[in-house]
Amino acid sequence: MVARMSETISVEKQTLEALSEENRLLKQFIKELKQELDLSKQEISHLKEQVATLNRRLYGKKSERFKQSVEPDTTELVTLTPEEQKLLDEVEEVGDANIKRDVSQHYEALERETITIDLPKECQYCRHCQGQLHQIGKEVSEQLEYVPSSFKVKEIVRYKYGCRHCEIGVSIALKPGRRGKQIKAGPGLLAYLLVSKYCYHLPLYRLEQMFKHQGYPISRSTLCDWVSYAAQKLTLAVEKIKAAVLTQNKINTDDTVLPVQDPQVKGRTRTGRMWVYTNEAGCVYEYTPSRSRDGPSNFLKNYQGTIQADGYSGYNECCALENIHRAGCWAHVRRKFYDVAQLLKEAGKPHVALAYIQRLYKIEREIISFGFEHKKQLRQKYAQPILDEFKKWLKIQGALILPKSSFANAIQYTLKFWKELSRYCEDGHIDIDNNAAERAMRPVALGRKNWLFAGSHHGGSVAAIVMSVIETAKLKGLNVMERVKGLLSQDQTKCSSFI
Repeated sequence: MVARMSETISVEKQTLEALSEENRLLKQFIKELKQELDLSKQEISHLKEQVATLNRRLYGKKSERFKQSVEPDTTELVTLTPEEQKLLDEVEEVGDANIKRDVSQHYEALERETITIDLPKECQYCRHCQGQLHQIGKEVSEQLEYVPSSFKVKEIVRYKYGCRHCEIGVSIALKPGRRGKQIKAGPGLLAYLLVSKYCYHLPLYRLEQMFKHQGYPISRSTLCDWVSYAAQKLTLAVEKIKAAVLTQNKINTDDTVLPVQDPQVKGRTRTGRMWVYTNEAGCVYEYTPSRSRDGPSNFLKNYQGTIQADGYSGYNECCALENIHRAGCWAHVRRKFYDVAQLLKEAGKPHVALAYIQRLYKIEREIISFGFEHKKQLRQKYAQPILDEFKKWLKIQGALILPKSSFANAIQYTLKFWKELSRYCEDGHIDIDNNAAERAMRPVALGRKNWLFAGSHHGGSVAAIVMSVIETAKLKGLNVMERVKGLLSQDQTKCSSFI
């Protein structure tokens, strides 16, 4: 009896232990499932944010003003403290002012043609008493007219001279502006080709059609040869622009993709890169077949000063040198918080971040006309306290939110480059953002939409040379057509006046 009870107790004990182990395993399994569910929710939320951001970029407004709304589940970002709400209420919504420009002032510099319209002699009598009318004044109106461009042939006559006594040799004057390879196009036509393609983004096939309609067909291959020849003549001017840019205290730089035809596979393109280096002295473009760090490293190897760029790691090698410092771009930071703010149905934490950034930009708008040293002093007095407060706020928010959310990514990016982002307070020459370089990249983006790709790596280098001259002329407020024509007409060793 006792043995049977002991056996029963032993069996029950084993059963209890088995159930206890099963219960423990089930709890662990539930915990793992809950963790997987939380991860799935985070991933779904992240994917929703990506879809909403891409939809806005494709179909939404391009303006980056404050309040627009999209859907995803981001309610944890909406709860604001009283201090945050107060900061948000102080934000001024800054938009583009509708500036009405009076173009009539530009008429004065144009050639004028006067057309006089008078009453016929038989109408110069009074219709009431038939008396002779006399002139009592005039009415003048203006009309803007366009004279279409056209071709003309310049016939260059050079007389030959010889000696009647010894009859040895012939003397003849040199052709104006012609050295090395001889081509049929004059400086004006070459300048028109370069400006049309790289300033107004017309592909050569359209120029070919335009010339054909004007009665002088020129093949596209010939136009390509002329563009390459003209770019070669501008090389020395670009070298002088580059030298001038490298003498400045600060350089804004950026890069973008430039598709290039693949010589090995027909119909395919490779991805080249177009780099820009710009400041008050000029604007220099460089083409490289890839985005390796060799591009900026070679350009900036002898530079001393500050480079202002995005977070691309290819600049790290340059900035490791003692003579080069790096500055960040608050426009990139603002864009990251703005993308998150667009996902909220109402104002939330990302809007607070935008409010901090807008306070920094408000200071910049007020000191834009001041000298470099004065800017530095005012930034340290007014902007630095805002930066310190903003950094503290970012660290608090970063500890409260999910680490893989878009808001967390924006915070991590900002804190990662905080030293570079704060550097503009230490030097009045540095801008708050890198918009100067981004504006200089616009012509490349517009060109991509029109001529689509470069025909070869050489074509990418040609584009870089020509755009350097054109964008520098625009930067200095010069007549682009006249400047390019002048550089193609004159001896390149005497082109320093361009700089």
